[in-house]
Order: sequence, then C-alpha cells, then structure tokens
Amino acid sequence: APSLSARRSKGGASQAQLAQQSKFKTINNFLRPLTELLNQTYSKASKSKMPGFSKAFSVNSGAVAGAYPAFTVDFKKILLSKGSLPNASLPIAAPGAAGKLNFTWTDNSGEKTALISDRAFVAAHNEELNQWMYVTNAAARSEGIYLMDVAPFSGKQVQTYIGFMSGNRKKISMSQFAGIVTVPMKENN
Repeated sequence: APSLSARRSKGGASQAQLAQQSKFKTINNFLRPLTELLNQTYSKASKSKMPGFSKAFSVNSGAVAGAYPAFTVDFKKILLSKGSLPNASLPIAAPGAAGKLNFTWTDNSGEKTALISDRAFVAAHNEELNQWMYVTNAAARSEGIYLMDVAPFSGKQVQTYIGFMSGNRKKISMSQFAGIVTVPMKENN
C-alpha cells in the first residue's frame, strides 16, 4: 500500500500545510502596507542581505491568534522594529482632538544609548478597514509628545505602536504596543 505521505502529496496540501499557509498569509497581509517602514526599521536587525520586510515577517510570524481557518493577528505581539536602542519610558496613545491620536512618553535620554535627538516613529492600524497610517519622523525623544493626524480613522478603533530611531537612522529600538484607542469623531455643527 502507498505510504501516507505519498497519498497526501497526490491529494494536495495537508491540513497542517494549509494552516501554515493561512497563518503566513494573515501576517503578510497585515504587514504588507508597512513595507517601506519595515525596510527602514528592520534593515539593521537583518545581518544578512534579507530585506527588512522579510526579517519583519519572520519575527512576527508567531503573532497570530485563533485557529485555522479563522486566524487573526495578536496586535500586542506585533513588533514593527527590533533593535538595541532603548524605547521611551511609558509610551501610550490616547484620543486627541477630533481625528487625532495623542502619543506621549517619558523622555529617557541618557539611559544607555538613548539620546534627545532620537526620533519617534508612530503607527496606527484599523482592523475594520485593514489600513495603516504611520509617521517615520514624528518627534524628538526629548519632546515626549506627538499628535498624529488619523482623520480617515475618525470614530474607529485603532491599534497603536511607537518606536525610536537614532538621528542618523543607524540605531533602532524595539517597538512597543501603545494601546487600543477609539479615534475621536469630528462634530458636525
């Protein structure tokens, strides 16, 4: 009788292979709009010639929740950057004015390699629209605050992230999940 593996290959992919493909597709679709950002934030994390996006994909491939075929992204596990530069202390995103997010953090310049000139990058993702918005050069570490315009996400819930890059872009922090926030609506007068 033919072995199980031979029979399986004739019949197409196994359940485990389909699950793995579905998992990869989930994370790929989630990260793909951030290719430009990830190529910057993961360029140093990749010692090989692997593009930043590929490195980000492999780092985040475990950030999937649920069971096949209904996989979802575990937002809190997502890392938009990876490196040894310290992130800021207590970064958090909160509702700002209408259509805006208010990112705040405690300036920790002088801690290890953290400098006042380090630049924050911020990102917001809306699951319903499956869309991202991000700013790569948001504010200096020393400013401790950045107001991000996310008007297209008004009234919607977003997942938020923050990380830092050195002024010369050579050092990167590990990003942090900054919370789930409902973006304030503009009031119609």
